[in-house]
Amino acid sequence: MEIAVAQPSPSASAVTFSHAAQLRGRRGRRLAVDRWVRAGVVLAVVGMFLASAASAPAAPHIYWTNFRGGIGEANLDGSAAHPAFITGTDGPAGIVVDGQHIYWENFGFGAIARAKLDGSGVQQLFLPGLDALWGIAVDRQHLYWTGRVFGPLNFNAVAQANLDGSAVMPSFIRAVNPYGVAVDGQHIYWADRTTGAIGRADLDGSGVDPSFITGAKNPQGVAVNGQHIYWSNSGIGAIGEANLDGSGVQQRFITGAKNPFGMAVDAEHIY
Repeated sequence: MEIAVAQPSPSASAVTFSHAAQLRGRRGRRLAVDRWVRAGVVLAVVGMFLASAASAPAAPHIYWTNFRGGIGEANLDGSAAHPAFITGTDGPAGIVVDGQHIYWENFGFGAIARAKLDGSGVQQLFLPGLDALWGIAVDRQHLYWTGRVFGPLNFNAVAQANLDGSAVMPSFIRAVNPYGVAVDGQHIYWADRTTGAIGRADLDGSGVDPSFITGAKNPQGVAVNGQHIYWSNSGIGAIGEANLDGSGVQQRFITGAKNPFGMAVDAEHIY
């Protein structure tokens, strides 16, 4: 599943979690497992996304995917949970938000879906005809997702499309085995599970550096804010961190995580 934090800035990030207990705390502080959101996650691996007050119509909210079907919603403190906020999904995986819409990956349909932030206007096949889907991210102009493209060439890539679903580029950035993907105002980042690296490229797909940060242990998710890059080292139960220029790498920035598959950041916390 995926988790994403939508911030007041033009960027949003998407990463993955495989466990309902999330790591939550102030940036730069070692964190403990905090089971502060349980609704709708009993039978499924959960992905959550957090919408800031700047992009949500009222107080901040949490949205999550239940792989057995449905998008859930709750207040940021975990109260007022609605596990069936959006129904009719098929294997929903990655989830991300911008100022107007929620986007998620319908793994079973092979499509990216979309709805308004209040749960109306659901389009389960907003962007259909896709193959294996893993991570998803959004900025002011484009959607980005990672996945596998089947066919004669059979390759993995970071794909891109316009926010209206047009101009799909399935091989926008070729990669070995990309999973989590994130974007800020200048770059796209992805976690490569096979190479143990965090890749980076310019927003136009140029300047590709598949080994921007190396030494990660089975990285799954990746997130970025205005100061740092974070990724999940699921192979060693830790969260990694580095400066935006790739320096100051700490592969064990946060330890004690139970099989972390992803993470996200907002203005105050790492999740």
